[in-house]
Amino acid sequence: MKTKKIFLFMLSMLTINLNGYHEELNKLRESINESFINKPTADVVFKRKEKKSIEGEFQKFLNTDRMAQGALCIYEEGTSSAKLGVTQFSKDVKGDFVYKGKKLDDEIAIAVRNRTVSQAAAGVGTLIGALAFKNNSSEMCLLGAVIVAGGIAGWIINNNKANTLPEHLKAVHMMEEKWNHAFKINEDEE
Repeated sequence: MKTKKIFLFMLSMLTINLNGYHEELNKLRESINESFINKPTADVVFKRKEKKSIEGEFQKFLNTDRMAQGALCIYEEGTSSAKLGVTQFSKDVKGDFVYKGKKLDDEIAIAVRNRTVSQAAAGVGTLIGALAFKNNSSEMCLLGAVIVAGGIAGWIINNNKANTLPEHLKAVHMMEEKWNHAFKINEDEE
């Protein structure tokens, strides 16, 4: 069965020449990035709430997509030049997963920091409002109320991000593991 898949994949590659072969791998990489790696966090979290997972969809993609299956077959059984191209492709996609993971880590750190700053702003606004009320300063009371409102809004927004981004990061790591397993990429190789 794998020989048939390799033959069909190579036949499709022969029709578009060697340059086209790399273009096809680039299209596959772009498709993986668009459909899985760079999916918006809201979409990833929504799928989880619907008892679906982007990781499951990614595994299904690896198991059924013609180009992905062809790349896997060449990786496993291909010859030198074709296998080198697919090996580089697999490492490039792994790099995309790593980059997205680092980017999400940074976004989580920013959200946690901003949540803390927003909490502090709400507290300072409350203090300003209380002191202004004590001193009968309506302008300062208004300022305190605005700071509290902004702090609470920032707190809610950043708390949501701080709670949902880790789910997205987990999904990216799980898809990366599936990719590494499919292409037999060892963490020590990187």
